Amino acid sequence: TCFDYFFKLREDILMSINVAELFQDNQRRNEILKTLVINDIKIIKACDGQAELSVEITESMLNVHEKIHGGVLFTIADSTAGACAVSLGKKVVTLNANINFIKANPTGKVISKGRVVHKGRSTVVVDVNTYDYTTDALLSTSSFTMFVLGEYF
Repeated sequence: TCFDYFFKLREDILMSINVAELFQDNQRRNEILKTLVINDIKIIKACDGQAELSVEITESMLNVHEKIHGGVLFTIADSTAGACAVSLGKKVVTLNANINFIKANPTGKVISKGRVVHKGRSTVVVDVNTYDYTTDALLSTSSFTMFVLGEYF
């Protein structure tokens, strides 16, 4: 499946690891994926420069108009961009980002889908869209330039 990766643990051992488990484990240890700043973000898929994340919107994530706060959409998009880059073995931080809010959504579940459009030595560019999970309505489009700090594998 898409989640299966070969991750070099030592020079003499290559071991197949589920990438979703790797992300969750390393997030807990604060080593690889530090992008999940909202506890409820779930990694659905992360491989080959593509990622899908989801989050269940809670009341605390709404703005004064009782719609999803733009910062929440930005955060899940940023987390998705990071997951895309990490799935390629890149240690990254966000260098630049642009987001366009398309539609306000009151509540429910949001899914974010991203893909790497440029993979360089010093930068990775990722396009990310967020959608309403139930209706598939487009909520935002964004582009992230990630600065490469190094490699994981």
